[in-house]
Amino acid sequence: FRSRHTVTHTITTTTISAELAKRMGMNEEECNQIICGSMLHDLGKIGIPVEILEYPGKLSPQAMNVMRNHVNLTEYILGNSVSGTVKNIALRHHEKLDGSGYPRGLNAESLDMPQRIVAVADIISALTGTRSYKDAFSKEKTVSILEDMAEKGLIDSVIVSMFVENYDTIMGAVRQRSQPILDKYHEMQRQYQV
Repeated sequence: FRSRHTVTHTITTTTISAELAKRMGMNEEECNQIICGSMLHDLGKIGIPVEILEYPGKLSPQAMNVMRNHVNLTEYILGNSVSGTVKNIALRHHEKLDGSGYPRGLNAESLDMPQRIVAVADIISALTGTRSYKDAFSKEKTVSILEDMAEKGLIDSVIVSMFVENYDTIMGAVRQRSQPILDKYHEMQRQYQV
């Protein structure tokens, strides 16, 4: 109810993660862990002030620090209620292979394939989705940004290449699988307004 962009982003990140996991040869248990971790990855945004969460422009450095705290809030909320594997998938979606990510500055050696998949899916969802401050990016712009990030060693190049090769199929499946969930969410919103 606080942020329709976060709801949409969570649903699409989860669906993209599932599609990537399947194509990257993850087994059923790993796929389920990836789905659970991606569903929970932005849970801590419940503790971010809505004026920052939905700010219609570039955040100040101070506001960005507050926004980045969503990962720590996710860790606090989850506690020991999920497996360590699922928790780490959720908590490591902003880490980068070169160690420049947050909150822990982990590098490639510390990031396994499920964590890398959700990190890439999170970026894809952010680029292809609308936010309070941006419209959805085109296929060409999305691919260009992802390939640039992979080339710079920030995200996994194998996952990016596989996504780019299957862009239309994956994004088609994402739209098809996400729509019924989004329709239910919009109906909940409408009922709440009534």
